[in-house]
Amino acid sequence: MKRPIAHETDKLAQQVFEGALPPNWVPRREEPDYGLDYTVEVFENQETTGIRYGVQLKGTTQLLRGANCVRFKLSTEHLAEYVDRIRQPVFLVLVDVKKKVGYWLFTQEYAIQALKGKLWRQQRTATVSIQAQNVLSDTGSLLKEIKRADKYMQARYPVAIQTAMAAARDRYETLDPRFNISIAATEKHTHYKCEAKEDIPFTMTFGGPPDEFAQRMESLFGRGLPTTFESGQIEVAGSPLIEDVVKRATTIQIARKTPMAARLIAIDSSDREINAMDLPLGTLEGGPLESRFECHTVDRVFVAKTTLSTETAAPRMRIVFQYSIEFDQWIGKPVLHLPFFGPIHDLFQALTNAASLRIEFSSLGQYVADVIIPSPDLSCVAHLRLLWKAREIAKRLGLNPKLPSSLRAAEIEEIAFLYWMLLDRTPRDGSTVSIKTMIAREGFSSLEESFTREGGLSSLDLDHGIRPYPFLGQDVIIGHVVYGFTEMKRLTDLTAIQRSLADETVETAPVDWSGTEESLWTVDLSDCET
Repeated sequence: MKRPIAHETDKLAQQVFEGALPPNWVPRREEPDYGLDYTVEVFENQETTGIRYGVQLKGTTQLLRGANCVRFKLSTEHLAEYVDRIRQPVFLVLVDVKKKVGYWLFTQEYAIQALKGKLWRQQRTATVSIQAQNVLSDTGSLLKEIKRADKYMQARYPVAIQTAMAAARDRYETLDPRFNISIAATEKHTHYKCEAKEDIPFTMTFGGPPDEFAQRMESLFGRGLPTTFESGQIEVAGSPLIEDVVKRATTIQIARKTPMAARLIAIDSSDREINAMDLPLGTLEGGPLESRFECHTVDRVFVAKTTLSTETAAPRMRIVFQYSIEFDQWIGKPVLHLPFFGPIHDLFQALTNAASLRIEFSSLGQYVADVIIPSPDLSCVAHLRLLWKAREIAKRLGLNPKLPSSLRAAEIEEIAFLYWMLLDRTPRDGSTVSIKTMIAREGFSSLEESFTREGGLSSLDLDHGIRPYPFLGQDVIIGHVVYGFTEMKRLTDLTAIQRSLADETVETAPVDWSGTEESLWTVDLSDCET
């Protein structure tokens, strides 16, 4: 009695499939099979990864080839089962038994993505295309795809977050019951906090490339910085929990952390306080060679960072002070209600006239230490001053407009001009002013006399009346505005003016003026209203 060809093909396909898998992977045959021929457990470094995937194995003696791919008609009944009910990844493995080459395809993703929009569920079979590069013998690429497929299926069938976190906590506490485990999850990371219930003696042995070892030890123990080690570079004895954590590539930080508050003080040359700002929220952390302090306002509009370090080559203290003002936090808020604007502006305005900045550190209300920053960065002062002027204008006009996302050059000039006109009013430089006036026939004689008497220069008063001025997206109405210009030079020749006015049909003649080095621009206005 001859053995059926199909049985021979299946047997050969099984041999090719099992022979191509890494020796430490565990393939388990499914008997009877309901659309799956194998379940494979994946191991790495002789330890299970916890990943299992299903396999539908198909052998053929007549492989259908396309452009850079091979094709196979897959049962849609099985494909629908994989997509709708099976939560682990399922791979189709197609074996060319003549050439003893296998190809793989992640079925669930293929059905959802590649067959999207096609009515494959209404057919008995669906033709699938497998990339020719997806060969079974390339176990590195296969492992990478299996891990990705496992994450893909986890995303399709997410476990409730609280349930998953509880399961992870129970697992770690089972590893070493001397620890309490708490877990916090964000969109991108999961954070595990391990608190020892008792003193737990353990040893850690560090390894790694010699050229990196000393630098990593200084980073970890000397500076208290997060330091990354590759798999196998740390050995632990005494705690199964810590041993489990560090067996993979991991980042470790060993640092003292102390809650701390700071007071930023602008001081003069006599060490007297000019202005100060308190920052109550902060942490001091680090090691013997370096300490880092960060403090901030409640909503992190203002963040200050100070690093105190000792260089091993030259044992002297190095102090670095950095700060950031998140101006974006103020966008869209009423200009008179910008959080923490007053203290931030007042401190930096004081620093423009101060000798230095002193930072006093305290913990639980007790003084700890202070450092002196002789020349702090004051690049933010110009923008703070501009916002301060906008706030003063808003107070003067009884407005409270919202701060736009950006201030264009024209808007900055508008703020500066309105502040001068409403609140400053000190004479401005008029040397670059160019204006045109109209002179009536009856005023010509007095103009001629003034130029003869005053050496060709004149003072002008121009009534601009009542008109709107733009301010942060609004138009404000100012009372009668009269601009005064002193020491202005006449550009139009008197003879030309006289000739124009000689025409009986002309009532006025144009006169061009420009400022001189002595020219001043003044403003006079009565009341103003919005």
